[in-house]
Amino acid sequence: MQTTVIEPFYPKLKTKLVDFAGWKMPVWFTSTLDEHKFVRSSCGVFDVSHMGRIILSGSNVVDFLENLLPSNISEINIGASKYTALLNKSGGIIDDLIIYRLKDLSYMLCVNASNAENVLSWINQQENASEIQIKNLSTTYAQLAVQGPTSLEHIQKILPSFRPIHFGEISSHNVDEGTCYVARTGYTGEHGYEIYTPNSHGIKIWGQLLNNGVHPCGLGARDTLRLEAGYSLYGSELNTERNIFESGIGWISKTKTQPHIGMIEKENQKSKIRAFTMVDSGIPRSGMSVIIGDEPVGIVTSGGRLPSLEKNGGLLFFENGAPKVGTEIFIDIRGKRKLAIIQKKPLYSNRIQ
Repeated sequence: MQTTVIEPFYPKLKTKLVDFAGWKMPVWFTSTLDEHKFVRSSCGVFDVSHMGRIILSGSNVVDFLENLLPSNISEINIGASKYTALLNKSGGIIDDLIIYRLKDLSYMLCVNASNAENVLSWINQQENASEIQIKNLSTTYAQLAVQGPTSLEHIQKILPSFRPIHFGEISSHNVDEGTCYVARTGYTGEHGYEIYTPNSHGIKIWGQLLNNGVHPCGLGARDTLRLEAGYSLYGSELNTERNIFESGIGWISKTKTQPHIGMIEKENQKSKIRAFTMVDSGIPRSGMSVIIGDEPVGIVTSGGRLPSLEKNGGLLFFENGAPKVGTEIFIDIRGKRKLAIIQKKPLYSNRIQ
C-alpha cells in the first residue's frame, strides 16, 4: 500500500488504518463520532494527501480545458475555482474534481485518489495534449483539509500572511519550502480550507495544527460529514455508467453550450439521486434495495448514521423517475422493509457560502 508523507507523523492514538484505493489511510484516530463533532463544533484536520493534484498550463490551456470539461472554464477568475467532472465520450463520469485557476494560463485539478492515474491517462490521450504543460504534484505536494467553524483562526496561526477569502477562492503564499496554496473548499459542509503545499511544509504544519488543538480526523468522519451535506462520492453516486444529470450534478454544465467531450442532450434530463432519512430503526447501507409499493425502484448509494441529525439516512439512486420530497419509501434492510422518507438536500447545512 502507498502511504502519504503525513502518515509517519500520525499521533500514536488508537488509530485504525485501512486500505483505501491502494493507500494506507486512517478511518479514525479516536472515533468517527468524536471527529464528526469536532468538525461541526470547532476544527478538525484531514490528511487527504492521497488525492491527485495536476497542474495544466500553456497558451492553449483554456481551449483544451473547455473541450475536456463540461463547465465554462473561461468564466473562472484567477484565484477562483469550480466543481466539475471529467467525462468519457458517452457522457459517463470518469471523475469529479475541483479546478482552480492559479494564474492567467495555469489551472490545478484536484482529483480523487482512486482515479488519479485514469485522469492523467485520459488527459494525455486527448488531441493537442502535447501542446499543454502537465505537471503532476501528487507525490511532491501534501494536501490537508482544515475544516470547522474555527478553521480560519487556525489557518492564520500557521500562515500569518493569510487573509480571509470567499467560498471557492484560492490564494498562494511563499513559504521556505516553495509555494503554498490555501483554498476555501472542502467536503464537509462546514466553513473550511484545503491546503496544498510542498511535502516538507505539509509535515511541519500538520504538527503545528495538532499542537494548536486541531483534532486529527479520518475517512469515517469525512464520509458522515459529506453525507449530511449531500455531497456525492465517486464510486457510489457517481460512476462511468451514469451521466452528470441523472447523478444529480447536472448544474455543473447548466450554462455551457460549447461542444465538449461527453456532451449529451440536456433536455428532459433529470436527477435520479435523492436524499432520505429513516423513520424506522435500522442502518441503511450501500446496495440495499429501495421499494415503493411492492416494486424495487432503486438502491441505496450511500447510507449510515447522520450524527448531527441524530438519525440514519443517506442518498439513493432511482432507476427511473425519482420521487418528490416527502414521499414515503421502504429500504430492504436484511430482509425487512423499513420505512424512510425522501428529504431535500442537504440534510444538514450551516450556510457555508
